[in-house]
Amino acid sequence: MSNQTEFYTKTMANVYAGQGYFTKASDIYRYLLKHNPENREINDLLFEVEKKLDEKKKNAGKILKRLFSKWIDLQLSYNRLQKLKKIKQYCKYSANPFDIRAQQQITRKHLRSNLP
Repeated sequence: MSNQTEFYTKTMANVYAGQGYFTKASDIYRYLLKHNPENREINDLLFEVEKKLDEKKKNAGKILKRLFSKWIDLQLSYNRLQKLKKIKQYCKYSANPFDIRAQQQITRKHLRSNLP
């Protein structure tokens, strides 16, 4: 028996589970069940903790998907902003700023040349 497992108790597992450390709580419950396999209460607690652990993993996947989607939106917005800055810079040094038709032609030409 190692020093770490000497102190494994149901109370310690309950504390870990209460703090959201479901993996650690599950490890302790498994250890306790290994040494006392007929303990129904620990078996039920292990089932509950593993159910919460599965829910936590599913929620993490949803959160990751949402964050990734947000990141993609931010990247696309950033790219559009950079293109607009280039167009603005290009228009600044090109034809007469009051010549709308010339600016529109320059903008269209610049957009076509910078498409991905």
